[in-house]
This record gives sequence, structure tokens and C-alpha cells, in this order.
Amino acid sequence: MSSFQPVFGGRPNFPADPVRPGAGSMSTGAMEPWPDIDPSLVEGAAGGGPEFPLDLLPLPWRAWVSDTGRAVGAPADYVVQSLLAAVAGVCGAGASVQVTPSWREPLVFGLALVGRRSSGKSPALAAVRASLEGLEAELKESDPERAPRLVVTGKDALPQALCVRPQGVLLWRDEASSWFTDLPEAGTPVSVVGSMHPDHLVEALAAGKDGFAARLLYVWPDSPPYCRLVDRRQPENERIHALLRRLMRVAGVAEKPLVLAFDEAALKAFDGFLEGLHAALRTVDGLEADWMGKGSGTVARLAGALALLAWVGSDAGGPPSRVDATSVEAAARLWNDYFHAHANLVFDRAGPSDLLRQARRVVRWLQANRSSQFTREDVRCHALSRSVNAGRTDLVLGRLWAGGVVQPVRHASSPRGGRPAQLWQVNPALALAK
Repeated sequence: MSSFQPVFGGRPNFPADPVRPGAGSMSTGAMEPWPDIDPSLVEGAAGGGPEFPLDLLPLPWRAWVSDTGRAVGAPADYVVQSLLAAVAGVCGAGASVQVTPSWREPLVFGLALVGRRSSGKSPALAAVRASLEGLEAELKESDPERAPRLVVTGKDALPQALCVRPQGVLLWRDEASSWFTDLPEAGTPVSVVGSMHPDHLVEALAAGKDGFAARLLYVWPDSPPYCRLVDRRQPENERIHALLRRLMRVAGVAEKPLVLAFDEAALKAFDGFLEGLHAALRTVDGLEADWMGKGSGTVARLAGALALLAWVGSDAGGPPSRVDATSVEAAARLWNDYFHAHANLVFDRAGPSDLLRQARRVVRWLQANRSSQFTREDVRCHALSRSVNAGRTDLVLGRLWAGGVVQPVRHASSPRGGRPAQLWQVNPALALAK
């Protein structure tokens, strides 16, 4: 292992008199032996969050999610995001969760599907999109003059859509583009569902508005195993469409929403979650802390969505009026054990504030570019997207040096004089690291 020790708070102790190889440069000796690469620097380079726990979904939704994912060859995680988008689209601020008399949460969600092209995002969303378009057509037929909308695809259409349907609308951005700069203001009854490409996460989180990263529930799953065509069941899309129509009809309006109140057992379960969240927030910082800080409201909304899905899928008569402990416990488990892990995958890939996260970003850039040598400016401008200054880049390089990923190329001064940019050498073993 190199004897270098990273200096936190100052410039690392780089070798003196470096010279870029070329005319007139002379090597002063062989490279230091390569140590083993610190495994913490190559963790989390791709997706692979925990699988969605389908048992936490009420019937018949878990069967529909599973069947839809298998039918289109997409992860069930993406289908669940489409289902939450459907609840938000038909309800929005027309349904609210009442935790206490002074605490209400509208059923508004921000949902992000992270994955590479052809990973199944669009097919997983297609059935819900078709259903919402069908429901929107029914609304326009019953009110042709105002023509209310459930879904819009651009921010410019939001003001008119909210004027006609003030309880809310769903902003649908099913493309891995810069939709993260096109978000509505926080506090408006606008839900968002959008796709993200892993290579664009750094730009997404850097370009987003204040609180952008904390507002989203992320999923970044592995690809599912192949399912033979003969084993794929046709999902019951017509039944799901009818259930969403029923849900839309019981939702209220912004001035008089359908209210789902926490019952006594739900309050007790939610208190347990809040106590654990309060303690956990003392141990985190950066993007993770911002995201976790939204946990109380997010879990309340998830509990409300699960309660509505349970009600609409049952034979219960009359509109729903409460959230029970089962829905709260399921929502807390989803947030703690599932969504939190997926959010951390995203933040580990894109978070600009933590030294380890920045070092991992550089490792992924080195792996993707397969370069054997690079300069500090290469790292600062390309791997870190100019999000840090030269001094911080030095600290990141020091962390990578200490972790066995890189080491400086040592050369004698050039006869031409001057101080060329320091070159860094990449450990050949990095190409094999996973």
C-alpha cells in the first residue's frame, strides 16, 4: 500500500517536479506496486436495489403488478411506480391523509424510474398511461367545454390544467431527458412521474430546484430474470381501469377533499415510525438527510395510497374514511427497507457533497472511459461535472490514491522548463472490479 495519507482540509502531498511524458521527459523509476483496491470505492456502481415487496400491496394490485411486469419483461418496481402515479393522477389534492387535526397530506407524489434505455420503463408505464388517457377522455366527454385533464407532458400546460381541475394533475415525463429542470413549484397539487438515465443523474440533481432530490421516490432495480412467453399471464387491465375509475369518482375536489383519517392504531404505528426517524436523522447528512427529512410526510401519503388501493379493490360500500395500522406499517416498511435503499443508490451515484461519493463517481468515470492516464482537470471537468474546485478535486484524488485506484506518474523535469499538468495512472485491476 502507498505510504500516502490523504489530508482532509488541505492539499494532498503530491510528488514534486512532475512532468507530462513527451519530448525531453525522462522517467525517474518504475511505478509503485499496485495495492488491492479499496472495495468501498467500487460499490454501488449500478442499480440493484432490493426487489419490491409485493406482499405489501393489497389485492388485487399485487397480482396485476406481477403479471404486468412479467408480460412486458420489466421489473415490478417500475410497474409499482406507475400505480402510485395513477393514484396521484386521479386523486391529487382531491384526497388527503389526516394524521392529526392539524396535519394533512394530499396524495401528491414525485416518482423517478432510474434505468438505462430498454430497461423496461416505458412498457411498465404503458398500461397505466392508457388507463389514465381513457379516464381523461370520459371526463372531457362529460364536460366538453372545460375539457379537464389528468395528465400533461410539459410544464407550460400546467396552469390551464390546474385552472380546470384544481385538485391536481400528473406531469408525465417518460423520457430520460432534462425534465428535472421542468418541475412545478413545491406545494402545488402536481404529481410527477419521470424516467432518469443513470449517466444523467449528476446533472439531474445539480440542475434541480431546491429540495428537488428530496421530493422524489426513486427506484433503480436490476433487470428481472427472463420469463418464457408461455409463462406470461395477461394482466387484467380492464379490471384495473374500472377500479381506477371508481377511485376517481370518490375523490373530492381541492376545496372539499376526501379525507382519510388515521385511526388510533394507525397513530400508534406512525408514532413508532416517527420516533425511529427522529433518531436516524442524527446519523446522516447531505442528500440522504434531505431525503429522509421528507420521510414523515411521504410515509403518511404512502399509507393513504395503500389504504385507498385496499378499499377500491374490496367489496366495501361507501367512500373510504380512514387509514388503518396495516397501511401505516406497510408504508413504513416500504420507505425504510425499500425506497430508502434505492434513494441511496441514486445519491451514491450523483451526490456532490460527500468525499466517498465523489470518489466513487470518479471510479465509475474511469471504468466507463477505460483510460490508463488522466489529469486533475479531466476529473474535475468530466467526472465531477465542474461541481467542485481544484482543491476539492485534489482531495478526491488523494482518496483514490489511498484506496489503490490511482497513483501519480513520476517524471523528471522537462529540459524546456515549466510545470506541466500532473498525470495520474489507473490501477489495471480497476477494469475487473465490480
